[in-house]
Amino acid sequence: MPQDHLDYSFQPTENSRCTVLTLRGALTLSHIFTLQQQLHDVDADLLILDCSGLEYMDSAGLGVVVNSYVSQSDKGRRIALVGASERIWALFTSTRVDQYFSRFPTVAAAESSL
Repeated sequence: MPQDHLDYSFQPTENSRCTVLTLRGALTLSHIFTLQQQLHDVDADLLILDCSGLEYMDSAGLGVVVNSYVSQSDKGRRIALVGASERIWALFTSTRVDQYFSRFPTVAAAESSL
């Protein structure tokens, strides 16, 4: 398993209705509690998860992403994934939650989907 370290940051985009969460490292159980509250507080029509620097995600990390999806969907908002590696995407497909997430090659492509 990759080193259990996660760096992340939230940034607005040029479109004020979008926020990008850039993830780098490993999204695992040890990181979810702080991140979960911050995800819940996001106030954007589209939350873009930039996973291009994400090396690993365990089931707890996936759970935080799915919880965020549910929370945002209840508010009429969306979540998009950018740069998810085949390894990360395989976790989404094997658990059959891939159908709830749009997947884009770049942040700009995700932003233009709004």
